[in-house]
Amino acid sequence: MPPRALVSTNMTEPTRPVSLTRRLLTVCRVILGPILAVLTYLALPDATFDESGVLTAGLSQEGRVTAAVGVLMATMWVLESIPLSITALLPVTLLPLLGAVPVADAAAPYARDLLFLFFGGFMLG
Repeated sequence: MPPRALVSTNMTEPTRPVSLTRRLLTVCRVILGPILAVLTYLALPDATFDESGVLTAGLSQEGRVTAAVGVLMATMWVLESIPLSITALLPVTLLPLLGAVPVADAAAPYARDLLFLFFGGFMLG
């Protein structure tokens, strides 16, 4: 729910200003997700390879980005700092922007036949 300067429960009741504590809580909910995502990206070890080019430890750049986006999504979902429908679309936008996967690979899970079946049912009902 977007932050509002005034809150009213009834149209006949006069509006009252939102407390400072509530505003700070809203700001913290919005900022916490990106902070945790950056910390996750920095905390994960970088990939190390042996002489033959085999991955021996750590994560690749794409793996670190994917984990950070996953933490961002989980935080945004739990705290509901943005609507859940927008949270669900974060991988489609962030993974290609951050260079983890191409756009076609990021959008592929959203284009399954079963999803279109459910979408059509929701539109009819």
